[in-house]
Amino acid sequence: MSMVADSSLVSIIIPTHNDRQWVSGSIDSALAQSYPHCEVIVVDDGSTDGTQDYLSDRYGDRIKFIYKSNSGPASARNIGVAAASGSFIQFLDSDDFIPSNKIARQMEVFSENPKCDVVYCDFAYTTEGPEGIVEESPAAHKKKHGAENVFEALLDGNFIVIHSPLTRASVIRDCGGFDEGLPSDEDYDLWLRIAANGYRFCFIPEVLALYRKRHNSVSRNFLRQSNGTISALNKASKYRTTLTDSETGNLKRTLSREYGWIALTYIGQLDYGQGLKAVWSSLLNNPGHGLNVATKATKQIVRQILNRHLFWRIGRK
Repeated sequence: MSMVADSSLVSIIIPTHNDRQWVSGSIDSALAQSYPHCEVIVVDDGSTDGTQDYLSDRYGDRIKFIYKSNSGPASARNIGVAAASGSFIQFLDSDDFIPSNKIARQMEVFSENPKCDVVYCDFAYTTEGPEGIVEESPAAHKKKHGAENVFEALLDGNFIVIHSPLTRASVIRDCGGFDEGLPSDEDYDLWLRIAANGYRFCFIPEVLALYRKRHNSVSRNFLRQSNGTISALNKASKYRTTLTDSETGNLKRTLSREYGWIALTYIGQLDYGQGLKAVWSSLLNNPGHGLNVATKATKQIVRQILNRHLFWRIGRK
């Protein structure tokens, strides 16, 4: 792997769709980087809220702006990668932030460890902006930070948010970029693919990515996200000819967990057909966890039936 020059260009790619009220915060954090060699690429995924005119007036030629018809964030990121001139890629969603020293700190790690292909960091949740951290990243994420076998750790669930890593552009391109056919979790799928191909991940134990909590963000669409996770995991099972026992265990346990959440969500919506189908999938992947899901699902269904019967009796009086 080649050494990192002090003047290596970093491309910061920001996809956006009807996020005019938020995107300027993300762009401002990208433009405020202390590392001097950055380009900021904003890919507008078919916005209809005046984003293009707003950004043109506010930023002019300080950003590279690309407009495309709406087809999702994976497509927008891929177009950004294709347009990028940098040797390193930083992804940043249009409602998130990166502290001003993020790129500089991660480029230092690349310089000190030239065999690294991906340098990722810790993150924190925020609601109000760069100064409004409200909670740390989950403990389940923290215990996997710095894992020696990143592929195995990822099979136990994603712990690398989209704007945590700084990645060599060649690695992203060699691994095919984002899968535009996934309903969600296209970033999870990319990290799995990079790790499965043997590229080296290096961790920096600092909070250098801020993830905004929004009630209407894509990450709040629970069923869609879980189905995306399952799709990414099913793809990952084929990225290597064989998986170790530990990798297989992590894969099946995570699939069982995701199917369990889907099952209880569907049952909560009184969709027993889809709910019981997901219970069965949870049982098949990990019988121990699946049995717990089946027990919870049974109790939930019984409560719903009893409540409906109670309401029916009250209505008859």
